[in-house]
Amino acid sequence: MESEKEPPGTTLVSVDRTQGDRGIPNGTKFLARGKAADVWLVDIPDAHGQKVAPPLACIIKSLNKPNIVCTQSRSHELGVTSRESQSKDQSSKGAAQVWEMFTSAFLSKVEQWKALRNTHVVSLFGLQAELVIYTEFCVNGTATQYLNQHPEDHINRRRSMISEVLAGVNYLHLQIPPIIHGCICMDKIFVDMHGRAKIGEFALSNLVEEFGLFVPSISQLSRIRWLSPELLDINSEDRILVPTVASDVWALGCTIFEVISGKLPYFKFKHDLRVRHGILSKKLPGRSNNCLETELSHFWGTLTQCWMWVPGERPTVDALIRQAAREIYMWSKRQHPNVVELIGLAVFRECLATVTEWEGNGNMTHYLSRNPTVNRCELSKSVCVGISYLHNMDIVHGNLKGANVLIDRSGAPKLTDFGCASFLSPVQHFTQTNIRPGYSVRWTAPEILQGKTGRTKEGDIYALGMTILEAFTTEVPFSGWPEISLYQHIVGRKKKPSRPGSIIPQKSILGNVLWAILMSCWSYNPARRPTARTIHEAASRAFS
Repeated sequence: MESEKEPPGTTLVSVDRTQGDRGIPNGTKFLARGKAADVWLVDIPDAHGQKVAPPLACIIKSLNKPNIVCTQSRSHELGVTSRESQSKDQSSKGAAQVWEMFTSAFLSKVEQWKALRNTHVVSLFGLQAELVIYTEFCVNGTATQYLNQHPEDHINRRRSMISEVLAGVNYLHLQIPPIIHGCICMDKIFVDMHGRAKIGEFALSNLVEEFGLFVPSISQLSRIRWLSPELLDINSEDRILVPTVASDVWALGCTIFEVISGKLPYFKFKHDLRVRHGILSKKLPGRSNNCLETELSHFWGTLTQCWMWVPGERPTVDALIRQAAREIYMWSKRQHPNVVELIGLAVFRECLATVTEWEGNGNMTHYLSRNPTVNRCELSKSVCVGISYLHNMDIVHGNLKGANVLIDRSGAPKLTDFGCASFLSPVQHFTQTNIRPGYSVRWTAPEILQGKTGRTKEGDIYALGMTILEAFTTEVPFSGWPEISLYQHIVGRKKKPSRPGSIIPQKSILGNVLWAILMSCWSYNPARRPTARTIHEAASRAFS
């Protein structure tokens, strides 16, 4: 490879080029070359047998002289261009001094990072050679890559990601002194093999920024969309604008906006100068109607708090989590015999989680298979009562099916798995009984499968009809049909379940009433579906 020609008046400070000289072990796989670092992947098992990736943190050697500008070449050489007439010896001496300052700061940041242990912070395992760090390998890539590659059940995935990012940033900010990330965005969030979001590159982001004045290729403009107004203050040229906890909170709001909208902050502005003008003109990074789904718009209140103009008026991440805890507590006061009771809160894997009562008889599917004489009509009416209660509180269940109806010791059904419930705050988790993620096609309304709407009350009614059918047949809807072919039949051919004549006879008056109720639940026009209360009243009249 030919080396690039250096510009006139440039002093070059060489960096060892060979992989061996850099301390990279043999057998590694080169992944990427960046402006600030190169990345290799090496199979090194940790204590749990997992693999880690050592990005070669060969960050640019830069000068800290006000009368010089540093440039970086692809061959990892530091270019020092004099603005004033200076000898190459003086430039080399200055370069060495700045390099010493940089490496000292770099090692300090690495030691700070290495000491951290949190489920939602990328782990740093060690330092080898001068600037080679070994960090945890997150096989699912960045947050953006992960969400793009896993569109199924994306609302739940986005909720979980927001919760985990909050937990990670809160952990950093609660350190003494607080650790400022300085560059929170989707590209700094990584997803491990278990689907957990982790904050990465938090300490080195600030360091690169401090030395970025001498390295034009590492520009602040590339992340201007996430910068808070005070970091763009044009009246503060006489002082260094340093990221703070408050500026992290602003960037966190921008990142949550990315998660719930799938768009960049200030996405309507293509050029950085217009973005800067928008920020300083007090324009918000986005609007509530930019959310991908109606359910995700409930995060908007959190975002507006993060985007308060005055830094001191922005909440801490800890305050946001406490606010969510208070909201869960208020919900816990609302009890209903057909909804699983919330007992309390707990911290699990550094995330706020709910603790619910244990129902000894398992879920409806298993319970009915073991107890064939159970009155299916009464059980179905109780499920209707539970859904009606949730809808009266403007709560969408979003994942109703037999596996998510638990049976208590008295035989009463109780709704659970509110992982999709629309009133949830960013860090609220409900205990989920289903292990397999993604939409349950057999229970999901056509308009939701098509992406026309998010999870809605009308979608709950469609699923309620399927769940009632499941209660009577003890089989999943469309039993015998593979899920892979169901989508086209439901969406394209408007297929509905066939009437099980042996269980709901054609000549039975009660059977006809029940089937009419179910068919109304499965109407392809969501507006024509009855409410849960209407279904309960109709069933009560028919089966009293």
